[in-house]
Amino acid sequence: MAANLKLREEKTRGPLSLDNNCDLCAIPLPNLPRSLQYGIIAFTSVVCYLNSLDYDLVHDDVFAIKENLDIRPETPLRNILSNDFWGKPMWSNRSHKSYRPLCALTFRMNYAIHGLTPFGYHAANVVLHSVVCLLYTFMCDTVAFKSANVLAFLAGLLFAAHPVHTEAVTGVVGRADVVACMLFLLSFLAFIRSTGNKGSYSIMYTVLCVILGSMAMLVKEHGITVFGVCIVYDVLVINKKLIWRVLNERKVHDVEMFKPLLIRILVLSTSALFLMVFRVWMLGGNLPYFTSQDNPASFSDSLATRVMTYWYLIAFNAWLLLSPSMLSYDWQMGSIPLVESPLDYRNLATVMFVMIAVLVVHSAVLSNRRHPTEQDILVLSLALLCIPILPASNLFFRVGFVVAERILYIPSMGFCMLVVCGLNKLASVVGHNGKTSSKDKVKDVPSNSRNETKASLNSPARVTSYMLHKILLSGIFVLVGLFCWKCVVRNRVWSSRETLFRSGVETLPHNAKAHYNYANFLKDVERNTEAMHHYETALRLAPNHVSAHNNLGTLLENSEEAMKHFSQAIKYDPYHANSYFNLGTRLASLKRLSEAEAMLKEAIRLNPSYLDAVMNTAGVLSNQGKHDEAKDFYKKALTLEPRNGDAHNNYAVFLGKMGRTSEAWVNYNTALQLNPNHTVALVNMGRQLSAAGKIQDAERAYKRALSIKREPSTLQLLGVMYYHNKQTRDAEVAWKQALDMEPSDVETRSNYAILLGQTNRLNEAVSILKGLVLDDPQNLGHYKTLAGMYAQNRQMNDALQVITNALKLHGGDADLYYHQGNFYKDLNNMQQAKKSFKMAVRLDPEHFSAHLNLGVIFHLEGKHAEARLHYEIAAKLDPDNITLKQNLAKLQRVEKRNNK
Repeated sequence: MAANLKLREEKTRGPLSLDNNCDLCAIPLPNLPRSLQYGIIAFTSVVCYLNSLDYDLVHDDVFAIKENLDIRPETPLRNILSNDFWGKPMWSNRSHKSYRPLCALTFRMNYAIHGLTPFGYHAANVVLHSVVCLLYTFMCDTVAFKSANVLAFLAGLLFAAHPVHTEAVTGVVGRADVVACMLFLLSFLAFIRSTGNKGSYSIMYTVLCVILGSMAMLVKEHGITVFGVCIVYDVLVINKKLIWRVLNERKVHDVEMFKPLLIRILVLSTSALFLMVFRVWMLGGNLPYFTSQDNPASFSDSLATRVMTYWYLIAFNAWLLLSPSMLSYDWQMGSIPLVESPLDYRNLATVMFVMIAVLVVHSAVLSNRRHPTEQDILVLSLALLCIPILPASNLFFRVGFVVAERILYIPSMGFCMLVVCGLNKLASVVGHNGKTSSKDKVKDVPSNSRNETKASLNSPARVTSYMLHKILLSGIFVLVGLFCWKCVVRNRVWSSRETLFRSGVETLPHNAKAHYNYANFLKDVERNTEAMHHYETALRLAPNHVSAHNNLGTLLENSEEAMKHFSQAIKYDPYHANSYFNLGTRLASLKRLSEAEAMLKEAIRLNPSYLDAVMNTAGVLSNQGKHDEAKDFYKKALTLEPRNGDAHNNYAVFLGKMGRTSEAWVNYNTALQLNPNHTVALVNMGRQLSAAGKIQDAERAYKRALSIKREPSTLQLLGVMYYHNKQTRDAEVAWKQALDMEPSDVETRSNYAILLGQTNRLNEAVSILKGLVLDDPQNLGHYKTLAGMYAQNRQMNDALQVITNALKLHGGDADLYYHQGNFYKDLNNMQQAKKSFKMAVRLDPEHFSAHLNLGVIFHLEGKHAEARLHYEIAAKLDPDNITLKQNLAKLQRVEKRNNK
């Protein structure tokens, strides 16, 4: 009976109050086998991110993976050691200066296995995150909570499911933080082993700690902070008794006792110093270039603003860890306004954070030593939470972001430990309220006392304690469940560029950069109206956003408006080469060639390897007749990128214009060897072959281009070639196919109408031309062609009406008056014809045909002096014209007869 009673007591009693040498856990979680605990954590870490495996490579992944040549097998491996994380040389002023060769190496391994297929990159991230979760749990189990494996399990579970990790795990570039954390933990565990061993084993583990810590820094810069954590733990935990004794007695009894500690501090400090010197050397003498858009607080002129904002940002990061309800891929530009006044209510959050931080630090370091194990955990938690975030705090150097969630991946280890400590403390308080007093403790009692003992165990205090523990446990697992759900939901944001950038606009509508990024996506998918709206919103929120000005300018059809935005971009950033390039390109389209040349050359001065600027400058110089200088720029383009098909194609076009056809063929063929699918080179080659009369070769070039990509413009050119070669049926087929693909193309419709007119299908031709006049009333050619079709059909009045309508819109065009005069002449209305021709020569004194026709009319009217005047003017304009010579001869004969 006594044995049974004892068993029932074990089932019903509250959490044990243990001394410091035993299990300190007060949370009544079932004693699960450790293998099962680790299995649950691994399962949770994978399940939270399982839905991310099929997502695309987005945002920074594009630059670090898709466009980074360093991860390709054909690129020498040594490039990873000399270039930054994005594949740019570290010495370049265009480099971001982020040196992470080991992370880039993992991307290269991914690429070697499966190319750019996103699944492998995401799967690697999820597996690495799971490994980190298990390592973290192991560290908590063996170093922090020791025998309280339940607390280690809960800390690992919280870490595995924390939603703030989604950017680091689901965003592939976040691998840098995940791998750095893994190496961070391995380095710290090696350090712990070095303190627990002596002799060669201690040295071996110390060296391993330094190697792993150095590798962590080569994955992500703040990996170096593991050495700071090791030193703090060594001083305040491992050697705390020694330090406290010296502080209390103010006397060192035995220097030898400090020797291991001092050697470890010296080794770790020297290693950290050497790594920092190496990192500074790798900057190549240039600090990374940031703008006020990247980190507004660091550019503020007010010291008070900078200090208040920096402290608030620390509190904000802590809040993200505590309540990750609102997350964003970007927190720049208006997301978190500067704290510019002491009266700003956000200072209250800062003050509250500082007060809590001071209390926690006091409990960890300065309070009495009644609970040394709890204090050791607090020290490690604070070290893990605070030290790794120092490089991102702006306290030592400017960083290129306001808040970055993936930076919190390593600090969140300390945060999860603090949360578990708090929950454990709460559980111990609850358990203390329901403890059985010493006189009520169950002993081996006779059976007739059993009912009394049972009543003691079921006292109201114990029942209340039991219920509170159940509520606490339920709350913990509900929290973990909510975290898992939040991770799964948050992952969906990273599924594509559209979902990611749209989420930024929805979450932080005052973030100008979020609108800018979303506009870039919309621009790429040709949703230009929406893109312009978001660029304009970005500029309303941040009028000095250089890239928004530049990109909006590229979408505007109105060149004057576009150039205003390019000029604004240059005003805010005189070193923005793209804006100079775009401004120069617009000026060239307006035939303002000298201005365009100046802008393009400035773009090249700012970025000497700007290939597009070099090629466009060559084209502008060629159009100005500066052929020698243009040739030099084309050759410079080939020097910059000798394997660039576009450069060879452009040079070939230039050589063709210069009549150097054999050299042009060589460059066209080189372009096609470099890129067999270079349709632009094929089309340009077809044009040149057609101009040279090599119709069959031109036809093959056009058809090859069409076999690669059926473009309406290529079919249009093929039709023109057929038309000029009298292959009207083939021309008609080509133009019909072009119109099927692009029914609104003006040039093809016009050419097809002309072909219909020449094949006497005048009604169809007139119908098409009427549509062209309605669609494009500013194009005079359509009016003239339509009038010509009416005239060909002997519908002179209709032809005259078309020209009269055109003159209402374009009354200053001499050629229209000339055509009007011709139609009046055909209608035998010579007086009106004469008025029209006179108007034509008034608008254009060098209009040969109008002078000739006026001469004929005056000649027929017998006004020989006026006739001779116009004939002679016409003779100066075209002295070899046969009709004019004949008319002059007739006039001379008439004048001779009259003089007789």
